[in-house]
Amino acid sequence: MGILIEVLFTFINFLTVNPTSIEFEKIEREYYLFKPKYNVEPSPLVVNLHGYGSNALQQRIYTQFNKFALPKNIYVVYPEGVNRSWNAGIDPNNTINDVGFINALLDTIIANNNIDISRIYVCGFSNGGMMTNKLALELNDRFAAFGNVAGNLILEEGQSIDFDRKIPMIHIHGTDDLWVPYQRKASRNRMDVDESLEFWKNHNKLDQYSKEVITTKSFFKKTSLNKIVFFNDNDSEKVVHYQVVGGGHQWFGSAYGSNILMKSYVGRNNTDFHASEELINFFLNYKLENNE
Repeated sequence: MGILIEVLFTFINFLTVNPTSIEFEKIEREYYLFKPKYNVEPSPLVVNLHGYGSNALQQRIYTQFNKFALPKNIYVVYPEGVNRSWNAGIDPNNTINDVGFINALLDTIIANNNIDISRIYVCGFSNGGMMTNKLALELNDRFAAFGNVAGNLILEEGQSIDFDRKIPMIHIHGTDDLWVPYQRKASRNRMDVDESLEFWKNHNKLDQYSKEVITTKSFFKKTSLNKIVFFNDNDSEKVVHYQVVGGGHQWFGSAYGSNILMKSYVGRNNTDFHASEELINFFLNYKLENNE
């Protein structure tokens, strides 16, 4: 998929900016940080993770995240995965410490910018969404909320869940996704969408459920949109799922997702909403407590 995005985005190479880098575990790790206009008050930060085969600049362009974040005084950082991937637990032979890298990256950004450490969030696409789930398991003391687009939860063999903190999670996924299928017999430790949602619902002890039909299909529109919310009476950390019926392996709402070549390769887009906008709206409901 990264190759396709690269072809589609060559015409906007003039937008390329130079990366910043830090050395982590003897590897030079690059990232792109975009800053809002200066605000005397500390501002939120979103970490946005690209998919497998893609890269940080493609993720910036494809998701259009800056368009929604910067006007709200939100910093956005797009890190680069080693070999265009994240060690989210799929490959047991992958020894790259991406959790440690993200932790070190946060320390670096916080030390040099006016960041509200109670409002740091992470999201990702596909393999980046899987990495987001891994960070929810292993680095949840740094992030107030988590967002996953077209990725699923992976539990590594022998991994124990030994934290009590409730995890706010938003999961956006197309039911016709052929790259990270919505439903299937889960292989090894890799969950499908229903299992991923069930895991976080149970962890957060959410016993209630609502479903809102936002849009329906028509002759000219081949996708529909449902919003599913898991919650409880205590208004605890919710799990929200945007289900795009008929949608493919897409960052939904992106202007680039409706390109004919893109559609033929990854499936249908849905422009009834924008994933970036919904992620930000969800994130800003949450702050980390007791993080002084």
